[in-house]
Order: sequence, then structure tokens, then C-alpha cells
Amino acid sequence: MCQLLGLNRAEKSADPLPDFNEFALRGGQTDAHADGWGVARCGRPGQEWSVQVGVEPGFQSPLARLIRESLNQSEQTLIAHLRRATVGLSELSNQHPFKRSLWSRSWAFAHNGHLRGLDAHLPAFCSETLPRGSTDSEAAFCWLMTALRARFGSKAPDAQALFEAVASWHEQAEHLGPVNSLMSDGHSFFAHCSSKLSFAQLDGAVLFATEPVGDAPWIAMRPGQTAWVEKGRLMAVRDRAAGAPPLFDAPETIGEASLAASRSLEATRAPLSLDEAPSFEPLAKAA
Repeated sequence: MCQLLGLNRAEKSADPLPDFNEFALRGGQTDAHADGWGVARCGRPGQEWSVQVGVEPGFQSPLARLIRESLNQSEQTLIAHLRRATVGLSELSNQHPFKRSLWSRSWAFAHNGHLRGLDAHLPAFCSETLPRGSTDSEAAFCWLMTALRARFGSKAPDAQALFEAVASWHEQAEHLGPVNSLMSDGHSFFAHCSSKLSFAQLDGAVLFATEPVGDAPWIAMRPGQTAWVEKGRLMAVRDRAAGAPPLFDAPETIGEASLAASRSLEATRAPLSLDEAPSFEPLAKAA
């Protein structure tokens, strides 16, 4: 299992943030995630993501320094990743976060999990979304970007429609395996928990992490939940919509068993809906 870390904050956030050096040390020193690292940083909505990656263990990398620099420079959105390889070699092209462009916006994505049956060279992808490496994670991101473009065309939808679509895609992709992920265009920040992801709400900032970092008030998300954050504020959370119809066609290269399982649910699925209020279970404190 890889390690994810995400931050979305307002221009001015009052609460101090954790020491993220603890996160970097999990890259091979205090934990086994030693197959590379990456961090994507965005100053404000509309700006291009700055992405730095490396193949060395995270604890031997400049990851912690880059995160500190982001916080000192008041960058509003950050996604970091420590890799424990399951699919694809430990090389630069396979390091998260991945970056793509959609609707003239720069998007960053990082994933934790293993998606079985997803070919990393899906023929339906256009050149803008073709995977450059060999990971299932990048292929999944390209699938998501292609699906969103196919659904909404050349014009970006409103934020709530986008949130519903992103949540629905994650629910569909879970037929192939865990899709714990962080994704953002610098304005809207989406986090999905398939198996393990926690979040912390501070004054003007929201954090996400596979494992809690520091002394922030961390809360565990339930499997199947998707969260939407903007300007350091939790906007909405959606639980897995039991029986909601998929919004997207699955790629042709997904295994037939996965497709059959997905299609067999369509006849009984109910319309999508947003929860009126977020619902989380408290994270048990360590003994």
C-alpha cells in the first residue's frame, strides 16, 4: 500500500499545520514505501501544477523540504505520494502524482491501490491522455480524464456535477480494486476512500492522508466515501451510492468478469444523490 498526503487551504489559514517530515520518513525509514516519491504543488486556482518526483526512497529525498517550501510560500493545494510498487518498475515515469490537462485546467492525481485487469495502453485514449508509464494508477487517471471529457464535452461542468461524476467513476473503478485517491485542479479537491484514508479539518485547511500525520484532529473516512473540498472548506461528502447507475462506459480492455459484474447491477441501480451532511466515524486513537 502506498502513502498519500493532500492539502487544500484558503489563502489565509489560522491553524498551524503538522510537521510533514514524519510523512517523508515513511518512505523507507519508518515504513516500507521506498520505491520513489513525488509531490505536486499549486499556488492558486488556474495555475499550472508544479510536479517533482524521484526514484530514491522518500526519506533520502527532498520531499520534506519541498513540502515545507510550499507551506512557506502559501501554496494552496498540495498532493504528495510515497510509492510501494505493485505494478510498474521504480522509474520516473511511474511516480505519482500524475498531471494532465482538461478544460484548459491542469489536474494532478495520486492513487493508492491495485487495479486488476486495467491495461495500461487502452486504445480509446487520445494522445492527450495516453499513459506515459506502465502503472495501473496512471492508466486509471487517463481513463478518468477521458471519461469526464466524453461526458461533459469541451466545457467544464459546475462543481457539484463534477463532484458527482468523479464519485461515480471511483465507485465504478472499485470493481477492479481499491481506488484510494487524491485529485485536484487547484480549485476543487476530491478525495476518495476505497479502503484507507483519513482527513483533518483545520481553520482554513483540510488535510488527507493514508495514515495520520502529526497531532491534527484526524478522522477516518468510510470505504466508499468521496469528499469535495474548496478553499480549505469541506463542501460535501458522498457515501457509495448503493445501486447508483454508472455515468461512464468501462474501457473495452477491462476483464470480461469485471464488465459483467458492473453491468449486472445496472438494472437495479437508483439515481445518484448527495448526502445532506458529511458522515464519518471517529478515528481510533493509538494506544
